[in-house]
Amino acid sequence: MIIKKYLSSIEKLVPELKIEHSRLISEWYNNYVVEINDELMFRFSKENKKFVDEIQLLLLLWERLWDKITYPMHISKDQSFFGYQKIVWSKMDNELICWLGDIKYNMLANDLAEYMHKIHTVSVSPSIKIPIYHKAHNFWHHYGLHKKNISLVSDKVKKLFESVGTWWTEWSAEIWDNYQWLLHNDLYYNNILVSNEWNFQWCIDISDYTYWDIHLEFMSLYLQNPAFTKNLMLAYQQVSHLKLDRERIKLYGETFVLAEYFGQDSINNILAKEYISNLS
Repeated sequence: MIIKKYLSSIEKLVPELKIEHSRLISEWYNNYVVEINDELMFRFSKENKKFVDEIQLLLLLWERLWDKITYPMHISKDQSFFGYQKIVWSKMDNELICWLGDIKYNMLANDLAEYMHKIHTVSVSPSIKIPIYHKAHNFWHHYGLHKKNISLVSDKVKKLFESVGTWWTEWSAEIWDNYQWLLHNDLYYNNILVSNEWNFQWCIDISDYTYWDIHLEFMSLYLQNPAFTKNLMLAYQQVSHLKLDRERIKLYGETFVLAEYFGQDSINNILAKEYISNLS
């Protein structure tokens, strides 16, 4: 059983740890996570990859965001797995956020904007390898391939496909020239944690970190809640003194929707179809 192998590795790494109970969490996209005593979490790659760059990035970010970032407190010698304290805050909820008063709503947007800006502006050593990749760009890379199937889809999909294709044609060169921002790259409700009073506390799962256009960071939240994303974008502009383009955020989101529409992930495929069905 796979958990026995992982528990053996954990015991060798932390011999003083008394394991009273454990469970294997396997639904993460590319990791197995072993929870120990409802207190510690240990991550193992499903593909036997090492976490060298991610661990170094977490340590770097922890120096700047020590109260908002996961600290890898137990690291295996070969960096093939690491452990950290379990985080018990609640995930953001799309329905509940609509019931927040203006003060709490804006405070949440402001705190999250400050967190994002601190990540985006961190200086990363060249020794830490940061990928330059995202599903949105990958979709554009395969645009011609998908175009062969465009006659098989609805008029709504065709319209969205043409709109996104025109935008990428016009903007792709500029995007490639402006990918200098370090992004969390997976900021959506499940990865944003809040207290019972709805104060921003933490962001988890930085494993998709990348360098890319800063507008991409707002994409997932835009697809979940455009109204909150507008407030977040305005708050971010105040913190960063940058001028953001809401239309670009929307088009990134719609590129992702198309990528999932033509993709194989059944859950995201359903969400993509739901988004498209709501288009006018």
